[in-house]
Amino acid sequence: MRKLLFFLLLLWLIIAFAVPVFAQEPAPDRVVFWSRLGMYTINDDGSDMTLFEFDPAKIDRLVDAVWSPDGSRLLMLLVHYDDGQTYLYQADSDGGNMRLLLDDPLPSNASPRWSPDGSRIIFRDSRGNEYPVYMMNADGGDVQLIIDSADTSEMPKWSPDGTRLTYIARFGISPGVVMRDLETGTSPRLIPDIRDGFYEWSPAGDYLAYRQWNGSEDIFTVNTQTGQIVRLLQEDDGPLTEEYGFDWSPDGSRIALYTTADGIYRIYAMNPDGSNVQQLTDGPQDASLLGYSPDGEWIAYHMEQNIWLMRPDGGDARQLTFFDEGHAFIDWSPNGDEIMLLYFGDAHRIRIIDIQTGDFRDLPAPPGDVRSPRWIP
Repeated sequence: MRKLLFFLLLLWLIIAFAVPVFAQEPAPDRVVFWSRLGMYTINDDGSDMTLFEFDPAKIDRLVDAVWSPDGSRLLMLLVHYDDGQTYLYQADSDGGNMRLLLDDPLPSNASPRWSPDGSRIIFRDSRGNEYPVYMMNADGGDVQLIIDSADTSEMPKWSPDGTRLTYIARFGISPGVVMRDLETGTSPRLIPDIRDGFYEWSPAGDYLAYRQWNGSEDIFTVNTQTGQIVRLLQEDDGPLTEEYGFDWSPDGSRIALYTTADGIYRIYAMNPDGSNVQQLTDGPQDASLLGYSPDGEWIAYHMEQNIWLMRPDGGDARQLTFFDEGHAFIDWSPNGDEIMLLYFGDAHRIRIIDIQTGDFRDLPAPPGDVRSPRWIP
């Protein structure tokens, strides 16, 4: 009897003094967009919409804003009232603790870019029609000229590991892609002719993929170590005419693209060297590629005026949205559980879609059309 009473007392004490543990809801992802009044940020659940505001006696307008890779800091190009010049600032992600990074003004297209680890920044200056590229530490120190060329026609792109930069330079009449090793200073010409101007690093940093016009639109890759160039789809892969957009898988082991075959857009995937080609869609409807999910588990694509999902091998295809009005795919959410669209109805608005259920919600917005929405890292 005493043992039973002791057990009941012990059980009561455990229940009475137990601290309840509740599962924490994951923090909402943050979205940035532009409207008539300026730049806003908002949680993807529709809460905490914030307009970035600046000292009206000093700042005329915001030209550009770029978040650091971890989303904690922000680079901004701001135009001053007193001289009408553009200056580079850094701030916390919410706009707090704002400070001037460089004393001298920059062109409005300075295009500042963070390194992948957030420790360095590259930006363009101007000398007449020339745009040399500089690099500095994230705190604004140790400013160095790294590309002094009148031939650069766009902002360089960081390699995924931050050790190299690629940029488009003009050789005679043909623009090509040059890769600059930041440690050794070597600058081999990787792509001899890239008139289309569109290229992307693979996530692994071992390839560049690019689009090239050769009587038709084709997709190529170039190995960044060997310089070997490969056209991804050959005529024996199918009745191909032109290739269009492409996207890398998150680990860089596969690349997907869409192409016209017999007048129908179809999606293919393959290894970066062009081997192991798979045709992923084969229906009578046009299918255009949108992109891999961040975890590589899904590919989003557009078919019959709506968003569809399929596995990387083409399996488990299903329609995600059932909209009558036009929309534009923006991107996957950082954790891959949602997709953002810009929806065109009576006004442009941001629509967030759950990829498991297909349920959607429209984010609140200030008066006027929403422009250029994107996820904050």
